[in-house]
Amino acid sequence: MPSTISQTARGEASGDGSTGGTPALFSGLTSDPCLAPMSEGSCTEYILQWYHHGRSGECRPFLYGGCGGNHNRFATKQACQRRCEGGKRGEEETHILSYTHC
Repeated sequence: MPSTISQTARGEASGDGSTGGTPALFSGLTSDPCLAPMSEGSCTEYILQWYHHGRSGECRPFLYGGCGGNHNRFATKQACQRRCEGGKRGEEETHILSYTHC
């Protein structure tokens, strides 16, 4: 069953980043999510999400597998644009993190 965690972070988590159910994986949230590569995750769900494409500077859609992956993953194009295209990097924001046990 999926769980949701609310975490206040200084610009280090996406709107719906996944931890794979392991709190120790939160340590990967210290880098800028906009610079991380797109990662579909390791499960087999097909969830439309958005990621920031570093080379083009655009937010692009992809299908997320439902668990694993990284924090360059946003529920909407607008959330991705606000975080990565809007010049708000490094500002404190509240993010909702969800994780799924596979």
